[in-house]
Amino acid sequence: MGGTLTIATASRVTAWDGGETGTIAGPLVGSAALETTGAGRIVISGSAAGYTGTVTVNAGTLKLDSTLGGGIVVNDNGGMAGEGSVNGALTLGAALGADLYVDGSTTAALGTKDLTVNGMTTVSLTAMPLVAGSAMPVLTYNGTLTMTGTVAEHF
Repeated sequence: MGGTLTIATASRVTAWDGGETGTIAGPLVGSAALETTGAGRIVISGSAAGYTGTVTVNAGTLKLDSTLGGGIVVNDNGGMAGEGSVNGALTLGAALGADLYVDGSTTAALGTKDLTVNGMTTVSLTAMPLVAGSAMPVLTYNGTLTMTGTVAEHF
């Protein structure tokens, strides 16, 4: 989707199957709830700092490649990817946990203000690290960390 996408009322974006990707390339603005569903991937690559609502990932994966003004809730069995920035809170999992996909071939990481981890969040690499054996950032936060679950790696 190109052009400005305004979320003025509760809305849903669906990527139907695991091989499908939908991209929001234009500016994303508004404050109403936005839900992603389907087994595919939704990518937010356009400017989204003007969107102050909450994106809820109920299925599939949300990839954030820009700055989101609001927050993100990744429900159980949903996935999160990208190297963008969440100005609000990021919640991974409700009870069972969520998936976090990390591109090891870059030094950037997904960032958020506040981070909550519920259930078991699994971290998986989508590409191998540039330098074998070196540390790499997975996720950064600069506010409050709430952990009621665990984080497991899947490399």
